Amino acid sequence: QSAIQTLPTKRVMPGLQIFLFGAPQILLDDEPIVLRISRRAQALLYFLALEKKTHSRSHIASLFWPDLSDQHARKNLRNIVPELRTLLGDYFIIESDSISLKADGSYWLDVDEVRQTFEPSLHLLELQNVPPAAKTISAEKVLRGATLYTGEFLLGFFISDAPFYEEWVATHREYHHHLVVSKLSAFAMQAFEQDEHKLAATITRHLIRIDPLNEAGHRLQMRLLALDGQRSYALSYYERIKQQLFKELEVEPDIETQTLAQEIRDGNLPSQPEAKERPARAPLAQSTSTQERPTQESSTQGSGENARAHLSPGFENKASPTVESKTEGSPAASAIPKPFAARLPSLPASFVGREEEIEQLQSMLRDEGRLLTLTGPPGVGKSRLAIATAQRVLDQFVDGALFVPLATVDDPTLVPMAVASVLGVYARSTGAEASKTELLEDILRFLQNKRILLILDNFEHVIDQAPLVGQWLAAAPGVKVITTSRQPLQLYGEQIFQVTPLAFPRLPFLLNKNLHSSHEVQATFADVANFPAVQLFLQRARSLLTTFSPTAENLADIVRICLLCDGLPLAIEMAAGQIRRMTTAQILSHYQQQPLQLGLQLRNIEKRQQTLLKTIEHSYQLLSSAEQQLFCQLSVFVDFVDEATIADVVTVEASAPPLAELLWQLYEKNLILRVDGEATPQFGMLFVIRQYAALRLLAMES
Repeated sequence: QSAIQTLPTKRVMPGLQIFLFGAPQILLDDEPIVLRISRRAQALLYFLALEKKTHSRSHIASLFWPDLSDQHARKNLRNIVPELRTLLGDYFIIESDSISLKADGSYWLDVDEVRQTFEPSLHLLELQNVPPAAKTISAEKVLRGATLYTGEFLLGFFISDAPFYEEWVATHREYHHHLVVSKLSAFAMQAFEQDEHKLAATITRHLIRIDPLNEAGHRLQMRLLALDGQRSYALSYYERIKQQLFKELEVEPDIETQTLAQEIRDGNLPSQPEAKERPARAPLAQSTSTQERPTQESSTQGSGENARAHLSPGFENKASPTVESKTEGSPAASAIPKPFAARLPSLPASFVGREEEIEQLQSMLRDEGRLLTLTGPPGVGKSRLAIATAQRVLDQFVDGALFVPLATVDDPTLVPMAVASVLGVYARSTGAEASKTELLEDILRFLQNKRILLILDNFEHVIDQAPLVGQWLAAAPGVKVITTSRQPLQLYGEQIFQVTPLAFPRLPFLLNKNLHSSHEVQATFADVANFPAVQLFLQRARSLLTTFSPTAENLADIVRICLLCDGLPLAIEMAAGQIRRMTTAQILSHYQQQPLQLGLQLRNIEKRQQTLLKTIEHSYQLLSSAEQQLFCQLSVFVDFVDEATIADVVTVEASAPPLAELLWQLYEKNLILRVDGEATPQFGMLFVIRQYAALRLLAMES
């Protein structure tokens, strides 16, 4: 019974916490760690955290570099081990022939707790002839396990040319998804059969979040709505499922789903689903305990040599579910630990040069600023800066920080749904205007007594929904909001922070300098290495080509590339991303001729950010026709000019707003620059944006 009862106990969270469900993240003493290490070093950390064994260096080398000889693979491994030692040296056991994470409870892993919650239930639910009290499973434990499963195992994380490692990831991804979905389905039905309808609805919402096309879960939601007297909403819910199934799979709902919908229409819905043969199930124990932080149980096992030895997730770590302490008066919904509530997307290793900006933003948030909009041109790094800032100020928000991605929200009216899904708030009904109102009310109610930081990312294309942000801030005094947008929200109290490109060398001495010795190269490199734009290029290039280093031949090319990129981080990363197939001279030449065609062929970034052309195109499509016309014509100016000069050259339709207003709108949307001239403001464009505008102008003229 000790494996299934909730007993009072003192539990202390280890200093190191590792989250592998969803986008991976590492916390040390409750503070997120910025992983400024290579992808393979990260991959090794995740592997060792889950596979609690001592692994030989040969085994690890063959896992990550299967196409190389053992000698060369182990040499590559030696290059990344120092990265782990620098990052978390106290947690590793690094020997001459083996590597492992300390298995003494020194770290906590979300995968372990999810397994401890759901794996024992694999056999517990099926036990026969066992008293119900001995089979009680805490509802809080189920909800916590579901909450910790924020997404697929290592979502969005991959490394190239490592098929054994990718197979290991895929196997764990499939296993844990099936484990959580199957167990939540069983627990939801148990709760329903025990007339715990509210609990059943909560578990089912988690199930549908994890598996959106799970018809059994949708059927249970329909049944719960109908039994709650919301028959019309249950039927509209069915219509939405029907549309979703056809859109995603081009199939009709199952016959069971269609039959249930007909029963609801006819008013003949039985209080329980049709009885089926099933083994006796463990009842879900209702508890109002506060969820305390878990201890870590792990074991050290023998080493293995075969790279495929860990492709199947083993059951050697099937520890009993962690016991919980009971404290009256706190609902299960508030049991989410701070490390989960504070989860944010991981920052890439190539995040450099923003320390001063982060300090300024921290100060603005401390000084009672409640709405902070990070604005700037396409590709300047607004999202990364917002995430980095949020990681620094987590201690100010007891309920954590939540990141709401809006780039894929095509319909602005769906913004409340996007926010609600991140908050874990769901509509009480579906398919009607009433449900939208209810959803907005529920969001306000959820935020009302919270101290939470919301990051609303890519707000520019849903800008019409800005008043909602004002409503949330007015109703919830403990909430603060950071938005990233290519134009301000124009709300009262909004603080606008202009994110500028990274600093880069502008002095011509380097380009004309004759470098002969390695000493001169290093001295010159020291002159420019402090520029963040150069740091970013070098860091990105070295992550792709470990042998890359500055030389007399390529140093001037790098500076020229940063100059042509205008210090835009996305443009610099795209240029450096070609280093495996081009020399710096070739990258420079290509960039001078076709800057908009450079791209990042990466599977874990949005399509609209895979080339500069797509990135700027996104902003262009948000302009009015008059703004588009002026934007294209401004490409004829290679330098900054005043409004009078622009008026002499461009043509604006008579029905369009005044030229001054159009210029201001383009400036507000960060597609042109504005500087103070001697008498009047002057306007200009970044190089890559001007190239795009010129192409558009040619197309417009033709």
